Amino acid sequence: MGIALGETMDRVTALEKSQQSISKECKKMQDKCQDLENRSRRQNLRLVGITEGAEGGNMIKFLADFFPAVLGADNFSSLVVIDRAHRTLAPRLTSGERPRAILVRLHYYTDKQKILDLGKTKGRLTYKGDQVHIFPDMSPEVSRQRAAFNPVKRKLREANVTYSLFYPARLAINVDGIRHSFDSPKAAEDFYDQKIAKVD
Repeated sequence: MGIALGETMDRVTALEKSQQSISKECKKMQDKCQDLENRSRRQNLRLVGITEGAEGGNMIKFLADFFPAVLGADNFSSLVVIDRAHRTLAPRLTSGERPRAILVRLHYYTDKQKILDLGKTKGRLTYKGDQVHIFPDMSPEVSRQRAAFNPVKRKLREANVTYSLFYPARLAINVDGIRHSFDSPKAAEDFYDQKIAKVD
């Protein structure tokens, strides 16, 4: 009886160790897949708010004109080279609903970064009277991680505190000339409550 029980416990322990090892390998594979997916999107942008049909019959030509029109023609000495672009694959919406986003793959990463920087500097962007937004295109998981920082980012804006959100999801807060970085939204919230809200 005692020997059988001991053998059973040994098997259970071995299974637990095996399960832990498999879980670690699975996590490593998931992280690798996430990294590969985001690398494949490295030169992509997501444009939100552009009226359905504004692109006419030639999306790439439309976007080549769109970026200088929205961000300033003097910022573009040559046409932006676009590999491909299309609306998201969601069903076409009915009248009055928000237009589908446009996904754009730029030929040069430097153009993507330039467009994002110009958009951030310019602030509110409009095209033919409609407000539009330009975002980096990221995997759903990274988008979720970044969105988790939205509540503390809103508080920082209201307190006029400068911050930056770095890839994939790291928030840097600048206070008194010192940069504080956070991978966790809770840690950033705690820092805000202790170092910023109390001072205000």
